[in-house]
Amino acid sequence: MKYLVAFTMSCLPMAASTATNQLEYDLDVNGMVCAFCAYNVSKQIESLDGVVPQTVDVDLEQGTVKLRSEKKLDEIRLADLLLQAGFTLGAVTEAVASATQPRQASDEAALLSITMNADDLNEGEFDTILEQLGAIAVQRSGRISVVGPRELEVAILKPVLAGRRSVIKVDYEQVNRPDQAVVVSVMVNPTSSAE
Repeated sequence: MKYLVAFTMSCLPMAASTATNQLEYDLDVNGMVCAFCAYNVSKQIESLDGVVPQTVDVDLEQGTVKLRSEKKLDEIRLADLLLQAGFTLGAVTEAVASATQPRQASDEAALLSITMNADDLNEGEFDTILEQLGAIAVQRSGRISVVGPRELEVAILKPVLAGRRSVIKVDYEQVNRPDQAVVVSVMVNPTSSAE
């Protein structure tokens, strides 16, 4: 069986902007115990109409989520969505968001990128490598960026996130690739120091 594993290092500036006229929400979410839980909660909340995905910020230690939305959130819908994912919604605080300025391009860059054959991921053959990528992301206060098929999302992220007591931000871009290659990158700010 052939394995395709490629390691690359690159500097890719990232830019994002935030909009005005948004609502800020502070949520108490019960049942989050690890980074995989935090990712699941983030993903569920980001799926709601109006939520600005890059603003969802989970504090695992406090059991809270902060976010911005361009529309008023339906608390019953939010509670039901979280309950279906195995979590319960506690207190919800809503406020008009303060004016925001466009964020400058980030200095964030790929510290390490790995390209793997999707067929090998199904068999768990790269779990140890994925666990180490999670450890690097935690140590460097980075985030994980994945480009891969939707059906492999759990197989890829479970070894990266499960059991970790620190939240790791994750960007998962779902694609259908004819070559079935999956790219997993650890993104960090070059000025951040390793602990």
